[in-house]
Amino acid sequence: MSRANAGFSLIEVLVTLAIIGLAISVIGPMLRDNSFRAAEAGDRLKLINAASNLLQALPERTDLHAGATRGSLGTIEWTLQAQPLASGETVSQPTPWSAYQIKLVLKAPSGLTETFQTIRLAREPSK
Repeated sequence: MSRANAGFSLIEVLVTLAIIGLAISVIGPMLRDNSFRAAEAGDRLKLINAASNLLQALPERTDLHAGATRGSLGTIEWTLQAQPLASGETVSQPTPWSAYQIKLVLKAPSGLTETFQTIRLAREPSK
């Protein structure tokens, strides 16, 4: 092979660059989408952890009352609402217990919002 025929021609280099450009244009959006999903998953895990901590720190059964409370846990904003749960049934014997619906809404700095709901029994104060 002579020195004049050695190496790549300009056409071969241009075809190679076109193939690389096409591959990057296809892979680029997928990588961006995956990084967005990874960040969202990280935020969701932080919200779940914060919800666990907040729900474990609910007031004692004798101190739980209807109403809303707001606050923040680090960079996460939260709202906790407690309201009596209406059963729709008449009870023949009064009970010292009332069911409360607990709704916890958390918002991450990225704007991701998660809502958690549970029911908690609370003892009514003695009359």
